[in-house]
Amino acid sequence: MKKLINKRFLAICLVLAMIFSIPAMAIPEKPVDQLAELNEIAAYIRYYSLKSDGINPIVKVTAPQLAANPNLFMDTVKSWLTAYGDRFSYFLTKEEYEAYFPTSESYIGIGIRVASTVTGAYITEIVKGGPAEGRGMYPGCQIVRVDGVDVSDMFYEDITALIRGQEGTSVTLGYIEPGSTGIKFDNITRRYIDVPNVTYSIEGKTGYINVAQFGDMRDALDFDEYYNKVFPKAGVEYVIIDVRGNPGGAVDTLLGMLNSMTRDKGKFFFRLKYARNEVYEYFSDGNPEAFKPKKIVLLADDMSASCSEVFVGALQELGMAELVGVPTYGKARSQFHIGLTSGDVLIITASTVELLNIGEYQEVGIIPKHRVENTEEKYPMPALSPLDTSRAIFPFAAMSARWLAVEERLSELGYFYAVPDEVCDEYTIWCVNRFQAAQGLSKTRYASVAMLRALNGAIAELALTEGIYTDRQMEYAEGLCK
Repeated sequence: MKKLINKRFLAICLVLAMIFSIPAMAIPEKPVDQLAELNEIAAYIRYYSLKSDGINPIVKVTAPQLAANPNLFMDTVKSWLTAYGDRFSYFLTKEEYEAYFPTSESYIGIGIRVASTVTGAYITEIVKGGPAEGRGMYPGCQIVRVDGVDVSDMFYEDITALIRGQEGTSVTLGYIEPGSTGIKFDNITRRYIDVPNVTYSIEGKTGYINVAQFGDMRDALDFDEYYNKVFPKAGVEYVIIDVRGNPGGAVDTLLGMLNSMTRDKGKFFFRLKYARNEVYEYFSDGNPEAFKPKKIVLLADDMSASCSEVFVGALQELGMAELVGVPTYGKARSQFHIGLTSGDVLIITASTVELLNIGEYQEVGIIPKHRVENTEEKYPMPALSPLDTSRAIFPFAAMSARWLAVEERLSELGYFYAVPDEVCDEYTIWCVNRFQAAQGLSKTRYASVAMLRALNGAIAELALTEGIYTDRQMEYAEGLCK
C-alpha cells in the first residue's frame, strides 16, 4: 500500500457516517494565530480537495477581514468547506475529534448494561471481561440500592449517574433477583473497559462475526484470529459477517480484514481517485492459509457506510460471499483527517471510491444479492387472566387469582421479572409500587381501583402501539447456511 501523506495526518480514513450528526460548533478563543491556521487549512484544501480551484483569490482578501473582526474565523472556515469540501468535510477541535471519532467503545465503569421502564433499573447485560462479570448479578436482577441510596423510585438517568464514577473508585450495588424479596449487596471497583469492535459467536457449524466499525489494527487482528484460527478449530463450515449499522473507519483496518480472507494474490479490492488524476488501486496480498468455509454470508443495511460498503462490495464482486439485506448508505467518498499545528483537525474529502464492476456507488449504495427487509409485527399479547377493576385487591388475599392477573400484566409491562403466581408477597407489592410511581399514583400496599384501571389501560396501549422486531435478514442468512 503506497503511503502518500506525512505523519501529521491522524489517519487516512473513509469518514465515519456518525459524523453526519455533528452540529455546527463554535471554536473557543485560544492563543492561536488565526491567519496562520487559515493559511494552513487553505494549503491542505489546495493540495488535497477534489475541487480546490479558486481558493487562492479568496485567501488574499481574508487577512484584512480577519484582522478587523477575529470572530469571522469560524464563518470563514465553514464557507471554505462548503465551497471546497462537501457534507463529509468538517473542522473540529482536538477535543471534538476525540469525542466523535473513538477507535472503540471504551469507558470507565463496572461492566453492566441497564434498562428501565419509567423508574427503576434492570440489568440487561453483564459485559464480558468487565468488573461485574462472575460476581453474582445477572440479567433480570433489579438494582434497588446504590451506595446506600434507595433508587427504587428514581429515574433511570439518575440511577446510572450514581453508578458511574472515576476509575479506581468503588460502588456498592444492592439488587434483587427475579422472584426474590431479599436484597443482595456487591461492592465493585470501577475500571477502564474496552469494548471490542469485533466480536464472534459459534452455533453448531455456523460462525458469526460482528464488525461494529473499522477502528485500529487491533480490530483487523481480532478478525483474523476469529476467522482463521477460532472458526477452523471449532469445525465451523459456514460464516456470517454482520456490518449492519457499521459507519466505516480506517482503510488499513479494512485492507487487513480483506487480506485475511483472500487466498489468491492480486485480487482487485477497490480504487481511490484523488485530485490531479492520481489513482491508487488496492489488491490482495495473498494469504494461502486463509480459511475457506463452505459459504460466507454478509449482512448490511442502509446504515452500513464507507469502509463497510467497500468490504461487502469487494467480497460480493469477487464471488467470495453473498450479501443479504438492503442497499447500503451510498458513501463513495474518502477523507483525509489532518492534524493542524493548533491541534485542531481538518477533515476534507480527498478522493472518490470505486469498485471493479459497479464503479462509483455514491448515493446508490451496494445492492445485495438477496434483498431482505426486517419487519416489525404486532405485539403478540398472550392470554391474560381476567382482571376485575371494580374493586381493590388487598394483601390479605395472599392466594388470589386476582393477584395472578395483576402480576401477569405487570410482567408484560416490564415491572415484574419473576414467574407470575397467585402469591402476593413483598416483591409483588414492590412491583405494584413501581407501577404506581410511574403512573403518578399514590403508592399503597394494595392494588387500588385507580391502579387496576391504569394497569389495564397500559396493557391496552401496549397491544396497540408496541411491535416485535423480527430479524428477517439474520433468519435468511442462517437459511443460506443450511
